[in-house]
Amino acid sequence: MQLHAYLKLKGMSEKQFAEAVGGSEAGVKKWVRRERIPRPDAMRKITEVTDGAVTPGDFFTNSSGQDREKAVA
Repeated sequence: MQLHAYLKLKGMSEKQFAEAVGGSEAGVKKWVRRERIPRPDAMRKITEVTDGAVTPGDFFTNSSGQDREKAVA
């Protein structure tokens, strides 16, 4: 599940999510807009906080589930 979809589903703000994962709101905004991929330690925390709904693989696929590189090529 994409992070933006998770936040919408849970009615959670980017600020609330940042507090839950111990990150910055600016960082979460970049993750949501897919401008930056979370560091490995942040990815582990994201997976933990979302009970596995958002996984590292979700940051490497587009919204249709294709790999990002394949979607560009």
